[in-house]
Amino acid sequence: IQVIEFKDFEPGKVYKRKVTLTNASYAFNTFKLLPLPDAVIDFFDISYQHPGALSPGMTADLHIKFEPKINVDLHEHIPLLCQTGPQNIPLRCLTKKFLVSTPTPEVVLDVIRGESLTKHVHLFNEGA
Repeated sequence: IQVIEFKDFEPGKVYKRKVTLTNASYAFNTFKLLPLPDAVIDFFDISYQHPGALSPGMTADLHIKFEPKINVDLHEHIPLLCQTGPQNIPLRCLTKKFLVSTPTPEVVLDVIRGESLTKHVHLFNEGA
């Protein structure tokens, strides 16, 4: 997993995501979910069925429920304790953004003082 991302969230709504963890080591491994950082602990509920020892290549699913209460971007991690050492899964929650773009990045207005000119510019929202 590169990053767990909840994009374009709205406070008060509930978002769910299933994440599959794979034992990529060459030996049996197990993991334990550690408490989330204090800044985000009230926004998440993570559940999983403890799989015991995972053979190489075996998987386990985490079910993540995200219920944002504030309209702020969050950049944290989900801490795991594995037999091979601690692991952090990056967690990124991004609010809706307005991203303006136009097919013509430059508008040329050839006017002299006292004249007026009208040009049409198309704007697009490439954000949420």
